[in-house]
Amino acid sequence: MDYLAIGRLNNMAVCAKILLQGLDRGGEMFIVIPHAALNPIRQSLSQIVSGESASTDPNWSRQLHSEIKRTEVVLKAVLEERQFTLGEVAKFHVGQVLKLNATPDTMVRLECNDQRLFWCQLGQMNGVYSLQVKESADQKREFIDGILAR
Repeated sequence: MDYLAIGRLNNMAVCAKILLQGLDRGGEMFIVIPHAALNPIRQSLSQIVSGESASTDPNWSRQLHSEIKRTEVVLKAVLEERQFTLGEVAKFHVGQVLKLNATPDTMVRLECNDQRLFWCQLGQMNGVYSLQVKESADQKREFIDGILAR
C-alpha cells in the first residue's frame, strides 16, 4: 500500500479494505488508521462492557429454531468395532460368521457425524430391534478412562 502511505513507509497502521456495491456500481474503499492515532484510546477499546447484549429478532429466532428441529440427521448405532487386516477382509465370503466380543448386555454407541451422542441398550420391540438410551456419551471421561486402562 505504498500509494496510501501515511508518513513514513514503515509506520504501523491498521487497514480495512471494504468492497461497496450498489445499483450496478461498485468499488473498493480503504480505511487506514495509524497506530499512533489508536494508542490514546487503546485501553478504552480493550474493555468489554458486560451490559451490552445483541438484540435478537424473535421471529427470526423462532424460524431458526423451527428449521433446526426439522433438519434430518443420520444416526449410526455401533455395537462393537473390531479390527481386521486387509488380508482377513479379502478372505471374507458370503455366509461367513464374524464373531464379536459383544454380549446381550453390551452397550451400543449411538453416533451422528462420527460424534458419540449416547450409550444405548439393545432390545426388541414389536419384532424389530430397538435402542433404549441409557446415558449421555462423555467423550472427555471416555478418553481419560482409555488412557488409564492402558
